[in-house]
This record gives sequence, C-alpha cells and structure tokens, in this order.
Amino acid sequence: MSQLEAEVGARLLDRAPTGVTLSAEGRRFHAHAVAILRQIGEAKASVGADEPSPSGIVLLGIPQSVAAVLALPVLVAARRDLPNVDLRITEGLTSSLSKELRIGRLDLAVLYGSEGAPDIWGQPVLTEELCLVRRPACRTGRVRASISLLEALSGPLVLPSVPNGVRMIVDFVAQQHDLVPSIVAEINSLALLKGAVVMGMGATILPRATVEADLRSGDLEALTIEQPKLVSALGVYELRAVRLSRAAAHVKRLVTNVARGLCRDSAWPGAEVAFSNEQSLSPQSHSSDSQIGLPEPWMSLEVLGTATQHELS
Repeated sequence: MSQLEAEVGARLLDRAPTGVTLSAEGRRFHAHAVAILRQIGEAKASVGADEPSPSGIVLLGIPQSVAAVLALPVLVAARRDLPNVDLRITEGLTSSLSKELRIGRLDLAVLYGSEGAPDIWGQPVLTEELCLVRRPACRTGRVRASISLLEALSGPLVLPSVPNGVRMIVDFVAQQHDLVPSIVAEINSLALLKGAVVMGMGATILPRATVEADLRSGDLEALTIEQPKLVSALGVYELRAVRLSRAAAHVKRLVTNVARGLCRDSAWPGAEVAFSNEQSLSPQSHSSDSQIGLPEPWMSLEVLGTATQHELS
C-alpha cells in the first residue's frame, strides 16, 4: 500500500491506533479502481458473447420512497431489453445511496436533485409532489384534498432524521417561513414510519406514490400541501469522474425511459416528466427563480405559486 501511495503521490489511507480508513484521496482512487475492475469484467464477458449487446454487472441504487413504483418495472424492462446485463438493485435511504455512489459501490443511483454536489451529475427524469400523509380523518362532511404549509407543520409530525431528503426539504421550507415543525418522532424506516402514522402517532410528509397502496386500502390519506406547493426533482446520477461502462450507460437510459413512461401513463401518482433529454440536473439547468437549491444529500425544492410568509401567517 505504501508503494501504491508513492506511485499515485497521495496518502490513500488514514492510519490510527484503532485501525485504518480511506482518506479523501483514497475514496476517489477507490471509486476509479472499482469502475476499472468492472469494465475489465465487462470486456471479458463481451469477448465470449455471441451478440454485441451490452453485458456485465450494473449496480443501481433506488431510494425507499421510489422503489415501490420504479424498481419492478425497471427489472422487467432490463430483463426484456438488456438480457446480458446483470442488474443488481439496492434499496436504501437517499443519503446512504449517494455515499455508496461516491465511493464506487454503485454505478448509478436514483437521487433527488444534486445541486451543490460537483462530483456527481444526473439526468433529469421527473418531479414529485410532496403530500401530508395521515391517518384518515372522520368523514363528517366534504372530503378535504389540500392543506396549507402552516397547518401541515403544526403537527404532530413523524419524519425521517437529517440528512433524509424529504426531511431537509421540510426543515428548509420551515426556516424560510419562520415556522417550527412539530416533530414528535424521527423514524428512518419507511415501513415503520407508515406504521407509526397508521397507529396515530402523527402525520408525515412523503411523495404520493410512496403511499399509493395505503391510500387505496384506506389505511392512510394524503393531502396536497399548498401555499407553497412542494415538489422534489428526481434524477439518475453517476460519478462525474468515472466513465460509465457500456452496460451502465444503457441501464441509465432504460431507467430514465421507464420512469418517464410511468409518468406519461399516469402510473406514478403525483409525478410529472421534467426537463428535456439533453439537459443535466445542475444549477445551470434551472432557469426559474422559484427553484431553491439545498445542501447534501442533494435535494432540490421547487416552490410553486406566489405564497409569502405573510400569507402563511
């Protein structure tokens, strides 16, 4: 390892009495090394392949809040269109997936907007509406379809902890409007989070598609948050410094097409196709003054409408 560090001209490991960890330079080097090894495997597989179709292993990360609607259609499409690609999907928290992508343990990750993250870039796919999700209220009159931000944050709320993407949106918007969310519990498991809401511990804030099955069963109800409306941007991301393998490039295009197809077919509730195929999800691609960038884990927030702090109070 010392010889390798001398060759690359950087310290790759931080050594301490308790053990060793990768340095910042080591993490970057590791990402490149992993990608090179995968490309070697792809090259070997292509030599013995009868057809010139993409082949090899592709590691794709999908957030918990997205997996229910996207993962299975992607797997079905990959098996049909990319039969020689071994697609392996990891489901996890957005913050964990972004870290896995940065150290080379994932080739691609479906993430929420990447402004402020110069080491990754993503293809815009869609925007998702965020809703207040709660246990169904007693039906004594007209069914309510929306709720103001002030009401939504008055709680009690059960939310994931920072740096979860949805939580960062909630905290950011609350700060912008001098509001303090009434959070009674922090839960990072999607299943437990929904269970806590069903049990009446409090409401939560999630993309509508995440709870679509629960809405159909009547276990939960979702109210559109207005004044302002909250919309998170979703994209397919890769490490900027590492060139995608041919197989990974095909998977990226497939994920984008499947997600947009689900939107156009109204199979992704609360989502709309975003931007054009040629644009990248970067600060330069957002021309609207209503687009607000958030720090890691690279969430983007779009505040639609003209609601002001005065209108919320």
